[in-house]
Amino acid sequence: MYVVRRFRAAVDAAGLKDAVLYTCKHTAASRMIRAGIDIVTVSELIGHSDPKMTLRYCHSSLETKQEAVDTLSRIYLQIPKPATVTAGLPKMSEQSLSSESLN
Repeated sequence: MYVVRRFRAAVDAAGLKDAVLYTCKHTAASRMIRAGIDIVTVSELIGHSDPKMTLRYCHSSLETKQEAVDTLSRIYLQIPKPATVTAGLPKMSEQSLSSESLN
């Protein structure tokens, strides 16, 4: 009960409404899933015995759907992935990437 009382005091002090400890569990699970952590791992981390229970934390968004379509397009149309930010990383020349330089 100590944890529940402390949590309630923090919620009240923050001026939040309708927040319970379960809210933290739900938020953590939802964020892990959005971050790409597989459903089985999330299920185990939050204490569910069956990943089916964890599916309630899977909320699809327009952004997630667009990422899925983009990924499928790259797979089937063989479109290269968008460039990633490499600021601060040394540039590698083609010579440094050749098989001769690996020997």
